[in-house]
Amino acid sequence: MLRNTIKPEKRLYATKQREQPTPAEAELWKHLCNKQLGIRFRRQAILRGYIADFWAPRVRLIVEADGPYHENRKNYDENRDRFFAHVGILTLRFSNPEILNNILDVIQRIRAVVRERLNAGIKPIGPYDFMSRQSSDHQRLLLASAR
Repeated sequence: MLRNTIKPEKRLYATKQREQPTPAEAELWKHLCNKQLGIRFRRQAILRGYIADFWAPRVRLIVEADGPYHENRKNYDENRDRFFAHVGILTLRFSNPEILNNILDVIQRIRAVVRERLNAGIKPIGPYDFMSRQSSDHQRLLLASAR
C-alpha cells in the first residue's frame, strides 16, 4: 500500500542513485552496509517524498553525503531537516571531501550518534509512523520557515 503513494519517477530516481552512487556515497556505504555499526542502514530511502542518502529507522537517523549539488539547495535541505527533526529524525550531514579524506572520523561520529540514540531508547520508526500527520505538519513547518 505504501509503495503506491510514492511517485514512480521518485522511485526511479532513487533506484538510479543506488545503482550509480557518488564516490563519497560509495565509500560511506562500504562502512554502513551489512549492519557494520550494529544497525541496518538503507540507501536512497524515500521518506515522505524526500530521498535520504542513508536511513537507519532503528535509531531515526538520516546520514547525508553533501556534494556540490547541495550548495545550491541550502534552503531546501534546511526545510527538510526541520521537518524530519519535528518527527524525531536526526539528520547528520557530511561533505564529500570530509567523507573521502576522513572516512574513519566520519564513521566514528556516526557510530557515536547511533550508540547515543540506542542508549536513549529512541523508538524505532516504521514506514507508517509519521505518514498520516505529514501533510499538515509539513505545511505548517514550511509556512513557519518562510516567515
